[in-house]
Amino acid sequence: MTKKNDFVRMHVWVKGRVQAVGFRAHVEFHAGKIGVTGWVRNVGHDTVEAVAEGTQSQIEEFLSLIKREGIEYLYSGLDEEIVVLARHRTEL
Repeated sequence: MTKKNDFVRMHVWVKGRVQAVGFRAHVEFHAGKIGVTGWVRNVGHDTVEAVAEGTQSQIEEFLSLIKREGIEYLYSGLDEEIVVLARHRTEL
């Protein structure tokens, strides 16, 4: 189970009408706004692939924005994989 301050990497594939409509720019804009780093690219003729890194909290917000605001791009599917890169340590 991840915690809000864990540093994670998300790998996501978005399928549908997501190319030649500004979807990659949409993803980059929200990543920069939230402070998430990574990359995004077209894959095939109907898929965009992205990798994003940040805290669990940032990644959750980023994914929520892609899902909520990405609906205008008529995406038909979204597959995601999240991996914990580092655990936040608190001192007692």
